[in-house]
Amino acid sequence: MSPRAPLPSLSISFVCFSSSRGGLELMLVRLAHSLWELGHSAFLVSPPGSAIEQESHRLGILHYALSPKFKYLDPRAAGYLRRYFIKHSTQVVVVGTSKDISTVVLVKKHLK
Repeated sequence: MSPRAPLPSLSISFVCFSSSRGGLELMLVRLAHSLWELGHSAFLVSPPGSAIEQESHRLGILHYALSPKFKYLDPRAAGYLRRYFIKHSTQVVVVGTSKDISTVVLVKKHLK
């Protein structure tokens, strides 16, 4: 059996606007860190001062601080995310909570 060819590196952004320090938030950071260690570009997006921001800095993972003004469908936050995704050539977005999906979908609609 021949060895497998290495998979191409991906640019993955993790978006979670939760300021909590729970299992969801810490698992996203661990997942981003694991993918980063495998050679992918992993970025975390969360509110400034959040547990996600603190843990990403501790682990040396790039973090973008962003606090949406609205809980759902925030056009301003979507604009900032759009510029961030373009700057980092984001190919995959992992959204941490269902309430954040509408803002990320708005970004996708404007990237076409």
